[in-house]
Amino acid sequence: MSESERGTGRAGRRAKRFLTPSQKYEIWLQLVRQEVTIAEAAATERVDRSTVMRIRTVAKEGALAALAASKPGVGAKDRDYELEQAKAEVARLSEGPEGDGGQADAGRGKRRVGLGGRVPHRVDAVTKSGLLGLLDEALEAGWPLRRVCRALELPERRAHRWIARRAHGQLADRRPGGAPVHGLLAEEAEAVLALFDEWGEVDRSHRKLAHRGSYLHRVWVSPSSVRRVLHLADKHFRPLPRPATSIRKPFPDWVEYTPNSIWIYDTTHFPAAAMAVLIIEDLVTRKWLTEVVSVEETSTQVEVGFTAALAAEGLLDAVDARHDDGRVDLDVDDERRPILLAVSDNGPQMRSGSTREFMALCAIAQHFGRPGTPTDQAWVESFNGHLKIEYPHLLAIRDPATLRAELAVVRAHYNGTRLHQGIGYVTPNDEHEGRGEGIRKARQAGLENSRLRRLAWHRQHRQDRPTQDPEDVG
Repeated sequence: MSESERGTGRAGRRAKRFLTPSQKYEIWLQLVRQEVTIAEAAATERVDRSTVMRIRTVAKEGALAALAASKPGVGAKDRDYELEQAKAEVARLSEGPEGDGGQADAGRGKRRVGLGGRVPHRVDAVTKSGLLGLLDEALEAGWPLRRVCRALELPERRAHRWIARRAHGQLADRRPGGAPVHGLLAEEAEAVLALFDEWGEVDRSHRKLAHRGSYLHRVWVSPSSVRRVLHLADKHFRPLPRPATSIRKPFPDWVEYTPNSIWIYDTTHFPAAAMAVLIIEDLVTRKWLTEVVSVEETSTQVEVGFTAALAAEGLLDAVDARHDDGRVDLDVDDERRPILLAVSDNGPQMRSGSTREFMALCAIAQHFGRPGTPTDQAWVESFNGHLKIEYPHLLAIRDPATLRAELAVVRAHYNGTRLHQGIGYVTPNDEHEGRGEGIRKARQAGLENSRLRRLAWHRQHRQDRPTQDPEDVG
């Protein structure tokens, strides 16, 4: 019995079956044509599935290697011994004598012109002269020009063209472009340079300078032509000075990070109702204190809002006490004895003289952010964004009275129900009234108690032996 027809061995196992190359090729063809699956091919040939998978993998790798080694459109050729000898001679000349440190001498061969491999499309005159020198040496040794060009990886037509140009002393390439018929005239280039000297500090752009020339009826050129003329004349626009980096003004030293010590306010808009809403928020506890819905944005709304907030927080008595001792001056903002700090941007209703007088009357110090820097009022800016995102129905209200009523409902939900991430996931009312720290500590204690309870339960009910499921094989 042959090896290809052996059955089981002495141990009762199926003996290894050897496939001939033709059998492997037939299996691979059937798999490529999708005539059989891997399992069917293994069953038909009485081999393992891994054997069939290995045949498919080896065939695929061999095909890819053959494709990578082949050149499309070029048939197989016999071995060219003359070309191999020419390449070996060029390699010998390129290596040269060994110098210090075992490095090849750069004065001989193709390496002396800084080349290796195929000659690039554009080379300078020195490189061309070096390659032509190698070509002359090979021709003097009796090699055909075609063989030498193939060895140097230089197209033969380029070699003929370089030889002809060397005879006329024109190995250096000429400037690209030649003499275009649409090129700028000399007087046009001079007009562009005169425009740059006269208007460069004003326009500061080659595009504006091109339009400036036609605006003044002096020269009509494209922006790219202006840029090219200025580049050739080594003239450049002076860039605008970058604004200096501003530093955020810190809060005064007397401010304490406690409830009712720092208030922040801003105005947001509801376009459907055509209303502007002034919102005052406690910066420390994130409590929404009050809002004023109005069609105007003046100091009157600021005074109304702060008066309502002071009354709601019971701070009017502190304001009256400052009036009794006679130490409040309407013209001088005394920051030594304020009751709180009001933070805002630089809006006209915040910067107005009426607002300043009112704040001084109430012993409230003002703190303004940097112009054009809304991040200095990030607390209230974030509040305005969350208000419109989490309560989108407010943006659809058209009636001002309905908007006022809905804002009051939303304020109660925001302060008493919604957990605020910025204060440790408690409500603003909890933080404002001093319950926030206790709630956060209670959560930490609860997490620790739950962890200990889970540990105790698992230690008590620990399984020393693994349980057997019905699907497990015994």
